[in-house]
Amino acid sequence: MKVYLCAAWKRQKQLRGYRELLAAAGVEVTSRWLDQDGPPPMTQEDECAAALMDLRDLDRADEVIAFTEEPDAGYLTGGRHVEVGYALALGKPIRLVGRAENVFHAHPLVHHAARFETVLLEYARRVDAA
Repeated sequence: MKVYLCAAWKRQKQLRGYRELLAAAGVEVTSRWLDQDGPPPMTQEDECAAALMDLRDLDRADEVIAFTEEPDAGYLTGGRHVEVGYALALGKPIRLVGRAENVFHAHPLVHHAARFETVLLEYARRVDAA
């Protein structure tokens, strides 16, 4: 099982920890953005390379775990919304952790969870059953 983790850049460190927990459960995380130094600003060439890398990583994933933000989160670039849209276009199931932020989070491929721990337990059970 391979998953792509998408979230606001400011959550990179938190998601690195989640990646370790998923790996311990037998799940491979394809999100190379977690290993990038940052946060941006980047040159236009750097941004293009990062966008293409993220799309390739989404292509390699079987599913997506997307983390949402609260309304008072402040300015965020919104790249995670593009990633969710791309995953939907590819027909990939999405586990949304947190509250819905837009109408696309009501899509039939999107399954909601209040906490990451719930998603982690689900993946651990699925890997064990396989």
